[in-house]
Amino acid sequence: MAGNLPVPYKQPIYLPIGCKVKIVGKLSASAASFQVEFYSGTTEDSNIAFRFLVIPDGYVTMNSYEEGEWKQEEQLRFMPFSKGQPFDLQFVMMPDKYQVIVNGKPSFQFEHRLPLQTVQMFGIEGDVKLYEVTYYS
Repeated sequence: MAGNLPVPYKQPIYLPIGCKVKIVGKLSASAASFQVEFYSGTTEDSNIAFRFLVIPDGYVTMNSYEEGEWKQEEQLRFMPFSKGQPFDLQFVMMPDKYQVIVNGKPSFQFEHRLPLQTVQMFGIEGDVKLYEVTYYS
C-alpha cells in the first residue's frame, strides 16, 4: 500500500520466519509518541506479542502484553527517530526474535515471548503520518 494511510492503522497479517513488515512514514513536528503492535489475535484486546513504542523526546520501549498484564519492559535511550522527519522502519521476523531496522540500520532486537505463529494482526497508532506499509514474505 502506498499513499496517506489512516492512523490508527490495523491489518490482519501472517508472519512466517524471514518475512518483513516495512513502514514508511513521518513523525509529526509535535509528536508525543507512536507505536507498532503485533497482536496474537484479531482484536485489540488480544495478547500483544510485540509492542514497539517510540517516545521521540528520548527513548524506545519494547514489551509484550499477556493475559491482561504488561510484561517486563525493555527501555532503550537510543533514539533514531526525529520529530518532523521521515523514517523507514522494518521489522524482520527471525526464528528467535524481531529484528528492528530504522533507516537502513539494525537498531533494536526483541526476543519472542509469544510464538511468532500466533500473530494475526498488527497496528500502528500515534503522532505519525503513514505513507507506506508493505509486507514481504
